[in-house]
Amino acid sequence: MIGEKKRYWELDFVRGLCVLLMIFDHAMFSFADVLPGIWEMFNVKFFGGLPDLALDYWTWNFRQVFRIFVFTAFFVLCGISCTFSRSNLKRGIKAFLVATAITYVTATIDSLMDMGLIIRFGVIHMLAVSMIIYGLIDLVGALIEKIKKNAVTLWIRRLLPGVAGLILFILYLVLWGGISFGGEYIGFYCDVKVGGENPLGSLLYVLMEVEGAEFYSSDYFPLLPYGAIVLFGSIIGWLIYHTRAKNYLVRHEKKCFAPICFLGRNALWVYVLHQVVIV
Repeated sequence: MIGEKKRYWELDFVRGLCVLLMIFDHAMFSFADVLPGIWEMFNVKFFGGLPDLALDYWTWNFRQVFRIFVFTAFFVLCGISCTFSRSNLKRGIKAFLVATAITYVTATIDSLMDMGLIIRFGVIHMLAVSMIIYGLIDLVGALIEKIKKNAVTLWIRRLLPGVAGLILFILYLVLWGGISFGGEYIGFYCDVKVGGENPLGSLLYVLMEVEGAEFYSSDYFPLLPYGAIVLFGSIIGWLIYHTRAKNYLVRHEKKCFAPICFLGRNALWVYVLHQVVIV
């Protein structure tokens, strides 16, 4: 049922694990990139060996590969969560306001410290826009269902955002980019190039990581392929958490999972606050 209050511990648990790994990953970034700047700012040196250790971790090939699976799992979970919301448009707008505040705060900090911390289109921006897109596609599905309401049109409405995400992801891999598991770079890449004088460059970076777009964001997740992964996750949500299969893991919940589940339930606030706490 859309809008139901019931939570599924396994979703919170996996989301919480992803959040823990994100905190560790960002802590390593701060040790490698921010800590030396703090040394210079306050003319004091502490945790002397951490920057080199963090840099080794940050450039570790295993970290690059494992990171892909972690954020893919997190984005799929976000897509599943879309299937529980009464209004993804409202959720998306609220999240985008939070993302806008993040951009403003990081831009202000960056203007004072000049440490490359500004976030122009990070994970919260991408998730917010993805939720809005989900909501808009769902409106199209609602019109289809309204024409003739039956089991078929109901499932067309439910699966339409996920199918759209799957199509966009395939188009991305075939036409615009791909994924590299070897060489100097491991992860998604984009073959689209934009000339320096092209006014669309600053807009296209929201859509995909185009070459030549003159912008910088310390946290960067364009809509393709990541937003497409969010939309695709909704298919899993509808096929599992709106059928009898949703109760399969209920009896396996353990009390020891509670702290990680707590992080999963409060992932947005953890994301907003954790980097400030680390610094």
